[in-house]
Amino acid sequence: MKVQNLAEEASDFTGNIWKFKKNGETVLIDAGTGDSWKQIQGLEKVDKVVITHSHYDHIDNLPKIVDLFS
Repeated sequence: MKVQNLAEEASDFTGNIWKFKKNGETVLIDAGTGDSWKQIQGLEKVDKVVITHSHYDHIDNLPKIVDLFS
């Protein structure tokens, strides 16, 4: 399993977004906010998104993820 914090390379406050990849499946834990969107755009696919709670710094980019990967 590979785990990556997608928010750590962003230049502004990005909230939380983690990528887990195992056996070809990509799962995001939370959707982040702000510049973390740049990291999401670079993903080939997202199979699942798990939202831990509804604070904006965890869900703000969720509509963008849905639009990109639906």
